[in-house]
Amino acid sequence: MVTGMLTTVMLGSQYADEGATAYDVRTGQPGLRIDLTARIKVTYPVAIDTSAPTDPAKPYLVLYDVSDDATPPNMAQQVRRRVQVVCPTGEVLCPVTDDPNLLSCSFNRICGLGPSASSTSTTASSTALAPPALTLLGPSVMRIRQGAPYLPCSGGQVRGCEQGAVATRQVHGDTNAEIR
Repeated sequence: MVTGMLTTVMLGSQYADEGATAYDVRTGQPGLRIDLTARIKVTYPVAIDTSAPTDPAKPYLVLYDVSDDATPPNMAQQVRRRVQVVCPTGEVLCPVTDDPNLLSCSFNRICGLGPSASSTSTTASSTALAPPALTLLGPSVMRIRQGAPYLPCSGGQVRGCEQGAVATRQVHGDTNAEIR
């Protein structure tokens, strides 16, 4: 398990490193602190991408290293910052249907409607967040006899049966497979 300070960044927003500070306290000179902040080396093992949420167990890392000006230099213990890309407030983390290694955020707490890592959208205001348009096939009101079965239409039959619906999403297109 990776340890270190945890910083969260909202999906689609820009990550700005908060930085770090470092001081050297000289042996035998109590109260003398030398600022080493400008010498801190910051490393990003993987670039932070905020277009998709991160698995809570696999955050991005920012590594901070510094050494003093002694000969040979004394290396400070490395400090790590874990960066977690999170879903907007009220939304939940969802697996992407076609790739279980990718994650997305829900929209109105419904998985499959928000942007995913494979989406071309990277902002929360994108049309990818728009809910799909659902269109009923056939009449919106059906009258059936009490106790009679109400079944899906088949074999060209279109009266007295469920004709179904069509769902489309502005960015992703056909979403018929997601109708439940």
